[in-house]
Amino acid sequence: MAGDGHEGQKKIQCWIPLSMWEKIESKGYVSPTHAVMKSFELLLENIQRDTRGSHNKDQGYSKNPIEYSEIPELKARIEEKEQHIETLKKELENITQMHNNYMVQMQTLINQKAIEVPGAKKPWWRFW
Repeated sequence: MAGDGHEGQKKIQCWIPLSMWEKIESKGYVSPTHAVMKSFELLLENIQRDTRGSHNKDQGYSKNPIEYSEIPELKARIEEKEQHIETLKKELENITQMHNNYMVQMQTLINQKAIEVPGAKKPWWRFW
């Protein structure tokens, strides 16, 4: 693939909603590559403008790449995943506790059987 005239380039792939792609096509972009390249150029222009003096954080980007990850949809998904992880941890703790209780019961039964004197019970054919 790199020998197809794409040296010095990085291949990327992403999924976008069809409604968004229809809007992009209506703006005259028929190639995803050209649309993505234009958006990256605009993004880099805006970041350069921001570092020169405009410190407006409402534009959806930041000088700091860590703050750039503050996308509302992603934050909501992260919170949802964290809640799910906590639920799974509680379920695992309950299952572990139930397993431990079961093992204690089994050990108790084993110990009771070991303590019983052999021959202390009547044979099954002696029922009186």
